[in-house]
Amino acid sequence: MVHAFARALKLSFSEHRYFEALVGSEQSTQDEDRRYYKQVLKDIKKQVGNGPTPSAPPQLLGQWYYPAALIALEGTSSSKAEKRLKTLVGLNKVQSQSAINDFLSMGLVEEVSGRYKMSDRYLSYYDKASTKKTHRNFLEQQLTLSQRKLQSDYNKGAKFFSHTFSSSPEAVQKYVDKVDRTLDEIAEESDQDSIDQIYQLNIQLFSV
Repeated sequence: MVHAFARALKLSFSEHRYFEALVGSEQSTQDEDRRYYKQVLKDIKKQVGNGPTPSAPPQLLGQWYYPAALIALEGTSSSKAEKRLKTLVGLNKVQSQSAINDFLSMGLVEEVSGRYKMSDRYLSYYDKASTKKTHRNFLEQQLTLSQRKLQSDYNKGAKFFSHTFSSSPEAVQKYVDKVDRTLDEIAEESDQDSIDQIYQLNIQLFSV
């Protein structure tokens, strides 16, 4: 019921997870369960402050490389930002300057003591009806990037997976939820890593 209600409210996954833990902590009758949900709430708040993950503005999806560039900028000195974006993301000078200016105007980064700092460690993007075109265009760019990487990096460490299975339309939602949880866990764990390389993980699920 919690999952159905959360979907009816059109919550993002992080909001869904926060809402689920909040309900669980209030309704659980077992001490062990209450402790578990309270720990989940504590972990989420530690990640994002006081509540669900902030929403990313649609402009962040304006270019396929914007999310990668945003991550690459974290902690980088302003004098070395362009070189950093060229090395990690492959951007030219014009692309780098445009990305930095857009991030500053969107409030996604700020310059502190000569270094760029992300305003939030985690951002989620909820595909509202008014911005579906933006999201779709971004995904099309990502598919084009995947095709290019399949040709150039298949034997250089890039990973491509494919899996065909049967399910009912109603039951497949549990797999969608599982993917959402996995992506959330990857985001949390990778936040502890150093930024030596930017990786892109794209997932598609559709009926054949």
